[in-house]
Amino acid sequence: MPFDPTLPQTNASIVSDELRNQFNALNDHLTGLDDITNNFAMSTNGVQQLSLTISNPPTQAEVQALRDKINEMLQVMFH
Repeated sequence: MPFDPTLPQTNASIVSDELRNQFNALNDHLTGLDDITNNFAMSTNGVQQLSLTISNPPTQAEVQALRDKINEMLQVMFH
């Protein structure tokens, strides 16, 4: 049963099945979010940090290095 934000209704008596279903639906939702977060963190563990000092204004090579690192992260996350 999906979470229903209209339950329990105002001034309604507590119905254990209804309340249990609400809690279970929220638990399922949160577990799904945790799975997404954990999978994202695990997938990016192999990407090394970019140690780069940026000059002012940045050089073309510095901007290119940033672009390459962003592309690397996107590649790991979505493939």
